[in-house]
Amino acid sequence: MLEAVLIVAAVVAGVTGAWSPCGLSMVETLAPSGYAERLRTSLVACVTFGVGALAGGVVTFGGLALVGAAIGGGSALALVAGIALAAAAGIGELRGTRIVPQVRRQVPESWRRILPVPVAAGLYGVLLGLGFTTFILSFAVWALAGLSVALGDPELGLLIGLGFGAGRALPVIVLAPASGTRAGAAVHAAMAERPAIYRSLRLLDAGAMLACAGVLWAGPAQAARAADARPAQVPRLVTTTAAPATDPSAGSGALAWQEPGRAGRLRRPGSDVTLPGRDPVVDGNTIAWRDGDVITFAALGDLTWQSSEVAPGADAYGFSDGWLVWRAPRLDGGQLLLARRRSSPDTPPRTLESSRPAPTSGARSSTETASSTTWPAPAAAASSCVTSSSAPPATFAAPTGCCTPTRHSRATPCCTWPRARVCRRSCRGTSTAPTPRCTPSPRRHGATPPTSRACGATPTTDSSAAATAPSLRRACRRGRAAARR
Repeated sequence: MLEAVLIVAAVVAGVTGAWSPCGLSMVETLAPSGYAERLRTSLVACVTFGVGALAGGVVTFGGLALVGAAIGGGSALALVAGIALAAAAGIGELRGTRIVPQVRRQVPESWRRILPVPVAAGLYGVLLGLGFTTFILSFAVWALAGLSVALGDPELGLLIGLGFGAGRALPVIVLAPASGTRAGAAVHAAMAERPAIYRSLRLLDAGAMLACAGVLWAGPAQAARAADARPAQVPRLVTTTAAPATDPSAGSGALAWQEPGRAGRLRRPGSDVTLPGRDPVVDGNTIAWRDGDVITFAALGDLTWQSSEVAPGADAYGFSDGWLVWRAPRLDGGQLLLARRRSSPDTPPRTLESSRPAPTSGARSSTETASSTTWPAPAAAASSCVTSSSAPPATFAAPTGCCTPTRHSRATPCCTWPRARVCRRSCRGTSTAPTPRCTPSPRRHGATPPTSRACGATPTTDSSAAATAPSLRRACRRGRAAARR
């Protein structure tokens, strides 16, 4: 609808421009009785004039539309400005207001005398089709130029330019060949002598401009304003290829994925393949899959074997032409990120990242038993610390930040630590038991220092602290006496 209204408005504005001095002189120039001198020359000149007018219109209005597209035409603000301009032009045409601003120029008269008439006619057509090189007889010309910029649509600018050029050429190429006849001469005289015809054309311009304003208000302007008022919404384009499926990988027209609890799958144009491994990965023209710690590389096209590499502990991996990177668990529950050059599969991998296990919820209790850490079993820890005692076996709770107790190799075992200063700093008593006496581990008797720096022990018993403390003191006294001997 908008395109049709703009084309009609452009044609009417072009026809109105034919009532200018330049338009009237073109009829005389191209007539067989004028500078053309012959009907055949007149017809050829009319053709070149029409082509030139179309070209001029396309250059002007198409170029303005490109400018509008470059500066952001088509927005709600630009369309509102275009509507206001079209409405103002329509009102001015209804009132018959004098055209301002005006271009007070005419086409070069000497061209028709020094150039062949068809060539001069083509050049005249270009000047008249440009619209702003000679007298302007309608506000619609200015309004169409503004609308071309406001809409910012090169296609609409092209249509407006063609319509305007056709309107400028139509009266000339119709009247020029027939100017020697009685009817042609009468029409030509009426154009010059009857202002009512020109006034009627301006009323048509007014109707066309008001129609353009109405169509713009009802259509594109409302849509643009609504688009500016709400956030942009991207249409969701969802295509389900396989379900259930995890860890998709795509490349070179192929799609690979892992079916939960089953082997990997590969989809190529026209075929689906079940792979002899898990966790397939596609990179370029290569596909890889994992079978335990062995990662196999093959050609994506025909699955021809290329190489195999061992990635110890790999539970996820990726690769490129030069590197293989995989993730492996640490012994303490953390994770390692390892990498190795594919050209050197026998070299040890590099450690890229190493992460510790996530902390457990809540602080560790001071009565947490040794079985949850690197401590020995509770029975072994008790037998290494208390012997020949009538008290119940003691279990060791491992407070955070102390050292592991050791066994005295020759004398009676007692609670010792590798360094006395560590004991003084880290061994703390509780409300239920006194602090045990700490002595350095007698390395001369063959005691083996512990490898862990995790925490001194606070002995507790299954019965009561009152029964345990004397037994511990007696055991430690016997151990110290044996060490002195």
